[in-house]
Amino acid sequence: MNDFEIMQEDVERVAKTFRAFGDRLGERQKAIAEMGAGLFAPIAASSAPRGTVPHKRYSNGKVVATYSPGNLQRSMQVLNFRRSSSAWVGAKLKGGGKGNFTSEKKADGYYMHMVERGTAKWPEGKPFFNSAWNRSKPMVYKLMADQFRREAERFMAENGLT
Repeated sequence: MNDFEIMQEDVERVAKTFRAFGDRLGERQKAIAEMGAGLFAPIAASSAPRGTVPHKRYSNGKVVATYSPGNLQRSMQVLNFRRSSSAWVGAKLKGGGKGNFTSEKKADGYYMHMVERGTAKWPEGKPFFNSAWNRSKPMVYKLMADQFRREAERFMAENGLT
């Protein structure tokens, strides 16, 4: 075997290792993103404004939903979109959105965008989500970078690259 063939085998072995490393990180990407989202979700929830009186939503002149104070906070969570390779934090929506959202177990934050961006009658809104993200972003990035670093170190140790 000449020097060129040896070098070509080395390059192919390195390329195969890099592909395996990329596959490994791809497999762990959602789990690591969920760790970051898990750190951010309670910060977003605690930043959500809390009303003092119940609010009602109407449809055709009838009350279809009642929202107690703290409903928006309770609705903030890590959202699982099965086809996404990332993790998301936002207001969990209840399908249909009808009923009484007055207990700790039931929440429907369908109106989060109205609170965050305002409405025609309330143009200033009460933004909280983006400022919560900006405050927590360094912690979330550090957590996720540390997790990716650990994954890389584990991969290197498993493949004798240390």
